[in-house]
Amino acid sequence: MKSENQECGLKLRGTDFVYFDEGAYGLIFLDRIARRVRKVFRAQDDKEHVCKVFVSETKAYERALACSSLRQFVPGNFRICEPRAVVTKYGAEVSDKVFQELVFEIDFIDGYFVKIGSICKEKATKLHELFHAEGIKYTIDMSVTLADGGRAEKVIDFGIEEIEAIYNQ
Repeated sequence: MKSENQECGLKLRGTDFVYFDEGAYGLIFLDRIARRVRKVFRAQDDKEHVCKVFVSETKAYERALACSSLRQFVPGNFRICEPRAVVTKYGAEVSDKVFQELVFEIDFIDGYFVKIGSICKEKATKLHELFHAEGIKYTIDMSVTLADGGRAEKVIDFGIEEIEAIYNQ
């Protein structure tokens, strides 16, 4: 069953990024040719809160990519992007669904992500410790792709600090 956003055929105007998936805070757009994803943060009532989550995530990517012990675990080529309008497959603008200025881009990781809590406890603990040692303290909700033998290949969804989740009713 397709989500409402899939049915609408959302895309970022002026790009090849099309709707791919979504999480608690963002809509994920994929450019299949360039093999890149953009996370555009969803508009919520408490913009200050969403901005804190954005800053926590983006600072964590910057820190992880600057660290030789973590770089191998995170998608590469991180960058904060310029705002783009979100439009439907018919060209209708629906940018009110997102905060257009809160968007970042990373390499697309072709794999199946699982929550870190579902992998071997020893391997999960090692990942938590590696990230925490570099000041990336919010790792409890990380998603992980696994290689043969259960070794973590790439991780996403982490932050410098935990920002308590809030949900729109």
